[in-house]
Amino acid sequence: MKSKLSIVVTINVVLFFVFVIFSMMSKSKAHDPLIYLIILTFLCSIPFLLAKKLNGPYCILVIFSPVYFIYFGMTDALGYFFDLPASKSSRGMGLTDTEMAILLGWICLIIGYVLAVRLFSQTKLKVEKDWKTKHLVVLGFICTIIGWYALWTLQLGFADHYSHTKVDMGPIKGMILIIGKMLEPFGAVLLVYAYLKEKSQTLLLIFFGICILKIPLAFVLDSKEIALQNLIIFFAAKWFYDGKVPVRWLLVFFVGVSLLFPLFYAYRTAVFSSSGVTREQAMASMTSNIDKTLRRSKKTTKEEGALQSGIISFTGRMHLKPLVTLVISRTGHGVPYQEGYTLSLLLYALIPRVILPNKDDSSIGQLFNRQFRISEDRNTYISSSFLAEFYWNYGWGGIIIGMLAVGTSFGLIGVKGNIAEHKSVTRLLVLITTIYLLCFRFEAGVAIQYTQWIRALIIVLILHEIFARPVKRI
Repeated sequence: MKSKLSIVVTINVVLFFVFVIFSMMSKSKAHDPLIYLIILTFLCSIPFLLAKKLNGPYCILVIFSPVYFIYFGMTDALGYFFDLPASKSSRGMGLTDTEMAILLGWICLIIGYVLAVRLFSQTKLKVEKDWKTKHLVVLGFICTIIGWYALWTLQLGFADHYSHTKVDMGPIKGMILIIGKMLEPFGAVLLVYAYLKEKSQTLLLIFFGICILKIPLAFVLDSKEIALQNLIIFFAAKWFYDGKVPVRWLLVFFVGVSLLFPLFYAYRTAVFSSSGVTREQAMASMTSNIDKTLRRSKKTTKEEGALQSGIISFTGRMHLKPLVTLVISRTGHGVPYQEGYTLSLLLYALIPRVILPNKDDSSIGQLFNRQFRISEDRNTYISSSFLAEFYWNYGWGGIIIGMLAVGTSFGLIGVKGNIAEHKSVTRLLVLITTIYLLCFRFEAGVAIQYTQWIRALIIVLILHEIFARPVKRI
């Protein structure tokens, strides 16, 4: 505990002096986030002090803390090193309303998490169960194949927002394809767990082969998430299973992502922004589109350099602070409070459209865009983030209650999925499902993400009942 405390204190002290020095060197007359960054750094380091084991009951909070910093602080920190657009919201070093909301939200999440761990940590001993390796591998490949087919069908048809002709798949086919798409990350978890369990280099090579194949697929379907999904799953699974941070892998991942991001943006700009083609049409001209992308990327990164441009693109894409600023400044001043409407969509989101065909869409991206008039295209989906959505509904009270509830749900899963207590693929699936859908997708809407999370947990429990067998103690 002392060594961990010393590491956390050292990191905070080093970053404190780094931020102070660069703040003093900065010539910007806009808002200086120095005080905010110091407080946010300290608050995001608290989970590492709470966790006795990195894969214990606090594991979700430990992983989410750096993600939260990237969402709300990384771009501010990079502003000291790179020439980024300055904040126009205020002047001086004092905390803005946005910064107070971000800090308050994180404090409430930690409180909710700690309370859940304290309340639910006393569990009865159960018979330990896990899957056989052959079931992990076979079902892992089956889920991957089904997931790829569903993803391909959805992205080239129903979900192709570049196409003016929307494909109506019907509620039953749509439901089947959505469930099929959800199976693909499950397949990745099963294959990674089989590798971690057996230490098979063959399985590792196969898994990374799948990761490499998903990169061109991500370009064709115009989705960075497709390229990153399996890698995120690998790092999270290795972290949970080994109980330590895979620093080397994370550094390689960050550099790789930083180099890939400019290419994804260049592809979208060169192929889709002005040409008006659909994803299917773009796929037919893939060779020429790649050439356009490389020329566009070379032009974009000529002055800054590929790595710097990628880091700025990557962190800028994940920067949620401006959204919170927008919501706080305009809600109640021309934009009405939702008063629980967007959150209430979760209550019936699990009911299939076959039964309730006229239910409202639980994805609020279009509503958010139209209410705040962000994009000229009224049909464009704009992510709101959990934090901003809570304020959009009930103001400051929404942030307090909402983030307490999120923290409590995270803490409950952290306790019940404690993989340090017993390693099993079911616990790993539950933990990674939570990390991926609720932490890494914190930028999206509350109802849609919790709906997907509940659906995923139902699938996990069904698979557990079918394949899990008692583990023999040696």
